[in-house]
Amino acid sequence: KMVNELNDEHKLQAALYAAMWCINRKLDETKIHLVNGKTEEVIELSIINDNAKHLIEDVSKTLEEYE
Repeated sequence: KMVNELNDEHKLQAALYAAMWCINRKLDETKIHLVNGKTEEVIELSIINDNAKHLIEDVSKTLEEYE
């Protein structure tokens, strides 16, 4: 990202990418780094497979409620 500040929306987006990666690759855990190229801020996010599945399920249910 190239922003003034990393916010919760950026973290959620990165967490969803990590969850999908973890599930699709059948990994026990995935760690990713969210990097702000403008400020050089780095946030490490990790998610285990069970939590990844729950996150994707919860987001899917929420999206269905808004359709």
